[in-house]
Amino acid sequence: MALVQILIMMKTKMAKRKPEKRAAKMAAFESLKAGFEARVIPVLQEVEFERSVFSSHHFGGDNREPTYTFISLQEKDLLDLIYFQIRSDELCIKVYYNRIKFSDGPRRVDEFQGRTGLSLLLMPVRKTEKEIHRWLPIPFLKIPRSYVVTDVRSVKAAEEASEKTIAELCGDLMNFDIIRAEWDAEHDPVEVEFATLA
Repeated sequence: MALVQILIMMKTKMAKRKPEKRAAKMAAFESLKAGFEARVIPVLQEVEFERSVFSSHHFGGDNREPTYTFISLQEKDLLDLIYFQIRSDELCIKVYYNRIKFSDGPRRVDEFQGRTGLSLLLMPVRKTEKEIHRWLPIPFLKIPRSYVVTDVRSVKAAEEASEKTIAELCGDLMNFDIIRAEWDAEHDPVEVEFATLA
């Protein structure tokens, strides 16, 4: 009898935890979205990125995987493209970065107006795309870790963990020269003719 009561109590506790965990995951996801817009976007602007002007590039959205795309043209004929996916299933922010060389221009971002830019997100241009990670601080090892929320024990814990994740992402983006240098060490930019860019 005692064993049956213990099992019933355990089952009841587990049933109570499920909605609590769902609420914590939802809070983490909403906190990631809010934190990205409030804190990450200003950092991107500070390191000279701006919202992509290409018509096919996503920016935000109310779905369960909003995507934000930014571009920068700090070097002549060389476009920096970075986009962020906030994933509700994994409670993380995926970051993808690429550099594209244009053989005949442009010199300003506004010259991309009126173009879809879809080809910049597809092969063969995408073959040089790099996912940006954090690196776990383990001596002599380089182990990547996504910008992920790991603590969803409660709504409060999830929100605090989300804030920490946003802070880590902001810190890494502030040192964007390191991200760019790592990409340059691994890749050569795919060359695209500006005149043929749709």
